[in-house]
Amino acid sequence: MEKKALIKLHQEGGFSTEIKEELLWHGTRKTHPSAIYAGLEESFDLIYANNGMWGRGLYFAKLASYSDSYYAYNTPNNTKLLILARVMVGDSIELPSDSSLKGAPLRENSKIPYDSVKGETMNHEIYILYRMRRAYPEYVIEYGDGNKNDDQ
Repeated sequence: MEKKALIKLHQEGGFSTEIKEELLWHGTRKTHPSAIYAGLEESFDLIYANNGMWGRGLYFAKLASYSDSYYAYNTPNNTKLLILARVMVGDSIELPSDSSLKGAPLRENSKIPYDSVKGETMNHEIYILYRMRRAYPEYVIEYGDGNKNDDQ
């Protein structure tokens, strides 16, 4: 439904109706990934979003290594969890860090905002969404050595 609404918005603004999608990584730090999408049919819950380098939004990384290093959820079984999400990045605008952002800025000469914000942090490409229904948690990936014993 959100994709159809986004296509319609693009049509009304005279923009391309081809909506770019990416498979991107999302870490949840200390919150189990299931809490992020529990009770929602097709989305992430923005209530868990923190105010980050580009304001309060949903942050997704191009490379799993970034999410793994800083945002992976550590399980009691010595494994880690990350979400691989299908994200409608659409027409994004690349911006420097600005924690005061409350949404993507308006396109030039338009009342329609960009679909997402693209940024770079620690040499990693990330996308930020401010509309939760533009990302779908496709997979929760569990990885690591669940049998690891730190005493050995």
